[in-house]
Amino acid sequence: MAIPLSVVQKVHVGMALTEREKDMMILIPETGFNVLSKIPRLEPVAKIMHYQNKNFDGSGFPKELADTTRIPMGSRLLKILSGPVDLKSKGEGRRRAIELMRQNRRSYDMAIFEPAMSALRP
Repeated sequence: MAIPLSVVQKVHVGMALTEREKDMMILIPETGFNVLSKIPRLEPVAKIMHYQNKNFDGSGFPKELADTTRIPMGSRLLKILSGPVDLKSKGEGRRRAIELMRQNRRSYDMAIFEPAMSALRP
């Protein structure tokens, strides 16, 4: 929304971010939530956006909502579907990125992992 293009480009190519740039990136879901939650009928979308980086084990951002059963399904899917992109930007190949994700049961809902990945296959 208000992230400088230079920061977006650094993230895309996997360059290290400064602390200030990291803070900007961390705030994206919260900022989206704050904007969307004020629009009638978009509250569910706002909640999905807010929890998109929450780990399935309840850790991570945002700090509240440690009960994994309350993380919206859309948030869990978004986390899975954005995972390969995030790992590829850090230099991992697509297959390796998916394998790393598959091993990371702490971060991803394994009950929906394989169906979500099959939706990405060509």
